[in-house]
Amino acid sequence: MDGLDEDDLKTPVFEHLGVFENVDFEQIDQFYRYVDPTRGTDITVPHGPEAAIDAYAAAFPEENAGIRKFINVILTTRREVADWPFFEEPSLVDYALAPVRQRTLGRYRKTTLGELLDDVIDDESCKLALGANLGYYHDDPYELSLPFFAVAQGGYIDGGSYYVRGGSQRLSDYLVSLIEENGGAVDCGRLVSDIHVRDGWVSGATHAKTYTETDEQTTQANSVIANAAVPTVAENLLADPHGSTLAAEISDRAIAPSLTTLYLVFEPTPADLGNECYSTIIEGTDIDTLLTLVTHLRRGSEAADSRSSTTARWPPTSHPMVSLSAPSRPSTTTTRGVG
Repeated sequence: MDGLDEDDLKTPVFEHLGVFENVDFEQIDQFYRYVDPTRGTDITVPHGPEAAIDAYAAAFPEENAGIRKFINVILTTRREVADWPFFEEPSLVDYALAPVRQRTLGRYRKTTLGELLDDVIDDESCKLALGANLGYYHDDPYELSLPFFAVAQGGYIDGGSYYVRGGSQRLSDYLVSLIEENGGAVDCGRLVSDIHVRDGWVSGATHAKTYTETDEQTTQANSVIANAAVPTVAENLLADPHGSTLAAEISDRAIAPSLTTLYLVFEPTPADLGNECYSTIIEGTDIDTLLTLVTHLRRGSEAADSRSSTTARWPPTSHPMVSLSAPSRPSTTTTRGVG
């Protein structure tokens, strides 16, 4: 988990719900380790802006100015996002002062991660190191929204990296207890089949047991939050005309990436094998630019060919993307290549 500092959007929510008094968070020592065996790069990125800049600059001294610019844009964008009054109705003053208060956010609001890296960094190896954990957000830096990336990445750099002591279920259990204490209920293992609309407003949802499709119930509600893919909501959960209206509204939207992670448990643990960092990214042997990274993650050259004449070998010789989790000492290792 990222952040938990004053610029983290989660912090005021957690404070309001009493999360910090009831759930313990353990901060880890480093953000991530990046290893490029082909070019002999091995960087351990610490938390803290200056410490992170120093770590990157030690590996790529000729890119010191660009690295500093990149980190500053990330952190400033994150702070300006947090400065917007999300938890109350923005006033006319907020809108009037936005060009000043959110100047960096305004400038980069339509920029992608790849575009910023290309703008401030020349060395492709440095770009790969700065975007090493891309796979947690997207499979293409030229489609990944910079503000989206900045909110999370800046949280790790400025606020630190945390995991829930005792496992993430502790946090889930506490949030469930709050819901139940306030008269709510949490029903797991239920599959929604219909979202009902009355007089233009959502009125409830019909759901049943996921695997047996029995015990069908309809729950009345003033609002429904659907975490399913939006096309699924439009095609399968909303009756016409509401479903077709939503489908038309999203018809020109790009399909979001669907990333798969394989978890393997090792004994001895990765730490026993010399991997001391919580998260380690190992670059694939055929990946030398952002564009070839896109090619490998997309399992073909079409994504890169539209932007560059760069040609990648197929089939590639780089490794698949794998995440490893050790039971006694949490850590992940990601090898970037073809998923």
